[in-house]
Amino acid sequence: MIAVLAPSLASPPTAVRHSGSWGSALEMPGSVGLNYGVVRLGSSEVPSVNAISCPSANNCSAGGEYTDRAGHGQAFVVDDVGGHWQSAIEVPESAALNAGGHAEINSVSCASAGNCAAGGDFATSSGGLEAMVVDEVGGVWAPAIEVPATEVLNSYGDASVVSMSCTSPGYCSAGGFYTDRDGSQAFVVDEVAGIWGMAQEIPGILNTGGNAQVRSLSCAAPGDCSAGGYYATGRSGFGAFVVNETNGVWSRAEAVPNSAHLDTGHLAGLDLVSCSGIGICSAVGDYLTVTDGRSVEQPFVVTESDGVWGPAASMLLPYRLIAAGRVDATALSCAIPGKCTVGGDYWNKNDNWHVFAESQVNGTWREAAEIPGTGPLNAGNNAQVNSVSCGAGGYCAAAGYVTTARRTQQAFVVLETQNVWHAAQILPNSQRLNMGGAAEVGAVSCTPSGFCAAGGDYTARGGSQQLFVAAFQP
Repeated sequence: MIAVLAPSLASPPTAVRHSGSWGSALEMPGSVGLNYGVVRLGSSEVPSVNAISCPSANNCSAGGEYTDRAGHGQAFVVDDVGGHWQSAIEVPESAALNAGGHAEINSVSCASAGNCAAGGDFATSSGGLEAMVVDEVGGVWAPAIEVPATEVLNSYGDASVVSMSCTSPGYCSAGGFYTDRDGSQAFVVDEVAGIWGMAQEIPGILNTGGNAQVRSLSCAAPGDCSAGGYYATGRSGFGAFVVNETNGVWSRAEAVPNSAHLDTGHLAGLDLVSCSGIGICSAVGDYLTVTDGRSVEQPFVVTESDGVWGPAASMLLPYRLIAAGRVDATALSCAIPGKCTVGGDYWNKNDNWHVFAESQVNGTWREAAEIPGTGPLNAGNNAQVNSVSCGAGGYCAAAGYVTTARRTQQAFVVLETQNVWHAAQILPNSQRLNMGGAAEVGAVSCTPSGFCAAGGDYTARGGSQQLFVAAFQP
């Protein structure tokens, strides 16, 4: 039985009006000079915007991956300055690091306009991956560096920065994984006064099977952060963990309270963390239940108050989502304490994928519902939410892709204002760019004033994958 604690998100889109509109999607300036967009057969190098961060209206930074003339993946960053997107650039010195032909930015966080940090990975000549970070100071991107100490920790050559969070210029934290003789291990690293410290394995990681990762990290103030991910259990399964940093010191990781009780299928993990204050965070993960021989993957939510994580609870889902058998929460954003938004997708018995959202209002999670307007857009029955961002002023945006009746994949965006979702729409001008029929928004970021920026990719007429940016002006 599903308890409904608050009205559904499926309120009529006309219940609350909003001003403003999405501008036209534009080819990312400078990207054509970098990105040949050719995906070689058998290659995993796909041009994409993986992250974007807007500390104020019309001031943003984004990063991701492009493919060079040889079809190798290279890392890029790009800035929006005063409402004008500058030319995308290869991450300084990343090509010199990237002897193996694969580099990318996975996460970007900006403390103020022109003061950001980004993290990702690059490949060595032997094909292994190493973790990297890069800073922007005063609007200028510095050379990328390998995360200090990971070269020694990562003895088996597979490491990456997965998540980044900055709270003031020169004060950031990042998390990810490296690989040693026992398997992958979860690490965190802090930047203090513009200097990156040594990466450290998370204390008390619980990892008994040699497979652990930080999947998400969020900071409310310098040295005050929360992170989460997964670890291998002694049952040949996986468990979800959370870990806190207080005054610059990382505590021992703990299993997400109550997650083992939910996770009868022994396959849990925490994927998303967002903090709106010191010791005030929400997180979302997933778990597996097995009933009468049938496996059902479902999301959970868990809240931290005053630095203490409460028990995980199943996400409030209508029966038709639970009956689908698989529900994935893919994006989370918390703007103020007690106000968060989750987006994701669910699968139904007809092998179709649809998108949903769920909101926390005044500390109470509402029941999830299909995002309004996506039904008609997603006539091809394959959709996904890639990113959600909320500003403290009450605006949220979600974005990803839908599949039309003609089986073309199109980029969509949708706004939430005053806890009501409006009708989703195809991002203006993206269909004109997307002559090859495969486009999506990869990342979105919103400010308290209601300004939002989005970045993604599309397929040009000749079949090459290209990059775009767009903005919502309130």
